[in-house]
Amino acid sequence: MKRKLIAIGLSGAIAFALCGCNFNFNINLGGRFSEKKVLKFFQDTLDAEEYDVDDLIEACEEDDYDDDFEDGVYVELDKSGTKDIYKAMELDQFFASVKSSESSVAYFRTNDIGESDRYASFICDIKFEDQESAEDFFDDSLELWNDLSDDIDFDDDEKLNEAYIYLDSYGYKFYAAMYRDGQQVVISLCVNDTDDIDDFCDEFDVKSPSELED
Repeated sequence: MKRKLIAIGLSGAIAFALCGCNFNFNINLGGRFSEKKVLKFFQDTLDAEEYDVDDLIEACEEDDYDDDFEDGVYVELDKSGTKDIYKAMELDQFFASVKSSESSVAYFRTNDIGESDRYASFICDIKFEDQESAEDFFDDSLELWNDLSDDIDFDDDEKLNEAYIYLDSYGYKFYAAMYRDGQQVVISLCVNDTDDIDDFCDEFDVKSPSELED
């Protein structure tokens, strides 16, 4: 089955073949994330430029990325914009519904769809209406991951706050991660390049899915 990974036109490999991939989790983040902090990280550490929301949505829908994407772009999204970008990138194939979100900030970096050395990085901090909504999103996303493979076991600890997936398949390396802290949930999907998510994890002292390669 062919699935779309963050609108970059690659054959799916996370939601399609999680059997045999590496999965891990951790607990107890403790007040690390905010949209302001994550936005500053996008600007200062990743040196991303702000991008028009409507243009980003169109680019994702059409799998058509200009040179700006190679250096990384970011957007600030309200509730409606969060839902729109989520739909354009078909993120509901990998994560639960964002109907209870209030706003988000998102970063996206990729090269042209025709390049042989294809890479992509997507990081998004979503602020939910309340902590319960964030917990529901996180737990529902874990259930979605679990439904994709009988070989993945998830901890039942209600304090579970981090989850990661790594898969090397079809000639591509795929990474997915979630980090929950209060009302915030950061989600990430990467292909063949973990520089951005590694920098994020260094900044916020959480584990990168790239560590699962070891």
